[in-house]
Amino acid sequence: MIIKRIDIRKFGVLQSCQENFSDGLNIIYGENEAGKSTMQQFLKGMLFGLEKKRGKASEGDPYQKYEPWDAPSFYSGSMVFETGGREFLLERNFYSKEKTSRLLNVQDFEELSVEHGDLQMLLGGISKAAYENTYFISQDRLLPGKDLGALLADEKNNFSRTGDGSFQLSAAVRTLQDRRKRYEKQRKILQTEREERFRQLETEEAVLMRDYESVKIKIQEKKEERKRIEYRIESFRKENIKSAGGIVPPGDENEKRAWNPWIIFGVVCFLLNHLLKGTLHLPGAVFFILQAIFAGMVVFGIVRVFQQKKAEELREIQERSSTEQKEEQQEAEINRMYESVKMIQGALAAIEEEGRDRELSLENIREQKKEQSTAGAEELELLRKEEAVCLAEEILKKLSADFQADRDDFLNEQMSEIISQITKGKYDDIRINEKHGIEVVSEFQTRKPEAYSQATMQQMYFAYRMAAGRLLAGEEKLPLMFDEAFAGYDRQRLLAVLQWLARQEQQVFLFTCRELEADILRENQIKFQEIRL
Repeated sequence: MIIKRIDIRKFGVLQSCQENFSDGLNIIYGENEAGKSTMQQFLKGMLFGLEKKRGKASEGDPYQKYEPWDAPSFYSGSMVFETGGREFLLERNFYSKEKTSRLLNVQDFEELSVEHGDLQMLLGGISKAAYENTYFISQDRLLPGKDLGALLADEKNNFSRTGDGSFQLSAAVRTLQDRRKRYEKQRKILQTEREERFRQLETEEAVLMRDYESVKIKIQEKKEERKRIEYRIESFRKENIKSAGGIVPPGDENEKRAWNPWIIFGVVCFLLNHLLKGTLHLPGAVFFILQAIFAGMVVFGIVRVFQQKKAEELREIQERSSTEQKEEQQEAEINRMYESVKMIQGALAAIEEEGRDRELSLENIREQKKEQSTAGAEELELLRKEEAVCLAEEILKKLSADFQADRDDFLNEQMSEIISQITKGKYDDIRINEKHGIEVVSEFQTRKPEAYSQATMQQMYFAYRMAAGRLLAGEEKLPLMFDEAFAGYDRQRLLAVLQWLARQEQQVFLFTCRELEADILRENQIKFQEIRL
């Protein structure tokens, strides 16, 4: 990719600024506050956009730093670049309230879409973060950020490039972990609710069981009460039959008492007196007196019999009345007992119905307990998703481990080659470690870059960033941009790195406030274009 020219309308201290660039080494010279860093940020903003940050993230925000306070709607510019043998025009308005972008193929006037990833595709799929940590070195960030290690971890055999640069393996693993934790949390919530419901059902079952046992006791008590009353009814009936069998019929007693001794004695004497009249030779007066006496005795006996009969009839009537009254009382008592039986039967039926309801409720609760004792469909589905996410997480981690060696070998080879060239072979073995930092192997010892001088450390991290850029950018040769990146180098180190840059196939932008870089390039007859701000 070659940036051919830019047109800055308003961007920080730069306004109405047009510049053309060569496809090789470009030295942009300017004194302090001339706009060198501003131009570097403009180039990056054109390639990757410039978003306005809010809240705590707005501290040091490039958008607010370079926004023209007097005319924010003119916060814009354009760029012409070439890639893949085609020339494109890129226009951007950075103003957040009027934000627009336009990408045009200059040769056939085809309109492309920045929003849909066409520019990202032309950039080889590299992300803004990856570019900032590799090919883009600003004076306030000479060393790579901590996220370069994560970006390299995401590469994993070029997994970081999906056309729009949005995929990152570490982010994908974190996403899977977050999703797994979310599924696990949801599943545990359902499990807790299910277990709580199971405990509630156990409590309800215990209460129902007590009620059911109480109902069963009531049923037994009512049955026993009914049985006692039925037994009383049966006993009552048997007693009535027995007493009825012991009553002497009134006629028999009357027949026994039909003959009175006075009647019998009077009749016998009357007849004997009549028969013995001639024998005894009783005077007529005596005879008639005796006959009168004997007749009186007969009359008295008859009267007596009549009186007894009347008394018997009266007693019989009284006894019959008493018997009928007693029978009525007994019948009433029996009817009352029958009513009691009916009432008990009704109460028993109600209690038995209540018992059946309790039994049905117990069956329902036991069925619910059975359902709650095992995971439901939703819980099983969450468990299935959780296991699937775990499997995907393990697969990604396995892929990460499988391609780790190849990626590390590539980085080690590239870093070692670059450091050897810019240090004239003094250091020729740099390796990436497990934490995605770098270590220098020298005289069979491994040391961190921080163990060396500041300039040497910067050389090592320069090699690290260039090698990482080759890995992350792939085949696309993106521009290299350095803002006072070599201010700490001595003349020998600066010559070595400039010679290395001149040999690269990539376009180079070197922003500096010193004449030293240009002087060295001229002395060594290295071709470059100089732009003064």
